[in-house]
Amino acid sequence: MMKWFILITSYALVLSSSSWMGLWLALELNTLSFTPILVKTDKEVSIKYFLVQSLGSVLFLSGILHPIMENCIIVGLLLKIGVAPLHLWIPSLSKFMQWSTLLFLLTLQKLGPLWGILMLNYTSTNVITLSALIGSIGGITQSNIRLLLAYSSITHLAWIFLCLSSASMVFSYFLIYCSMNLLLIFMLYFLELSSISQMWKPISFSSKMALISSLLSMGGLPPLLGFMIKWMALESQMASIMLVFVLILSSCFSLFFYIKIIMIPLLSHSSLPQSTSFPWVVVSIQWGLPFLLI
Repeated sequence: MMKWFILITSYALVLSSSSWMGLWLALELNTLSFTPILVKTDKEVSIKYFLVQSLGSVLFLSGILHPIMENCIIVGLLLKIGVAPLHLWIPSLSKFMQWSTLLFLLTLQKLGPLWGILMLNYTSTNVITLSALIGSIGGITQSNIRLLLAYSSITHLAWIFLCLSSASMVFSYFLIYCSMNLLLIFMLYFLELSSISQMWKPISFSSKMALISSLLSMGGLPPLLGFMIKWMALESQMASIMLVFVLILSSCFSLFFYIKIIMIPLLSHSSLPQSTSFPWVVVSIQWGLPFLLI
């Protein structure tokens, strides 16, 4: 319980940091509180995570202390957040994680590095392009849903980096992205699904609709929540035509593998209705909330 309290505290410290040293201390507290949580899942996963974050911290601190190594600040932050081409540790760890820790890894654990990148006013077309293409193409070949979500998070990071010129748009996208992950991972945990082959199991019609809506929203199918936030990101930024083309192409690739997945529950038999109404709440959020954002 204490480590969860320290983890939540570290997020508050990150958002209140106004100096590089303060941010570094908040990031270290975050790593030292999240690593023990991972130990319960898999010791090897926790060691890999700690080593990656430690390397990122060393680079980050080196850039702070030595002006000649200033570029190490952004390299350390990019490694910590898991953006392409420094993304390989994200799929490697995600495959063996529990749903709860995976949710944190793909969402709130990116908050600290993202805050630092905003403080730098950093933007890079190359990072956006690589993340969009690697995330979308990498997900096509996956049969493990955890790996699929890991590559999807890399694609969404490309969209978040597109919005770096506007802090309000970054946090709007990040908040909606976290919400979509929360709804999808809850449905996967609720239905006890971890691989595409398990989706042949009979589930109720309401759960089926909630799962399909959550998957399509992550892929960015209009008029769902995932599409709406991407549309808002493109409208608010003055991106080049080529960059917009790459981002739209990556969304098409992502949508392709999500549609490939949903064909399985669509064609499978439905079980008896469940007593809980939560699946319909998920459906209502995914289809109704976008119209409130217009």
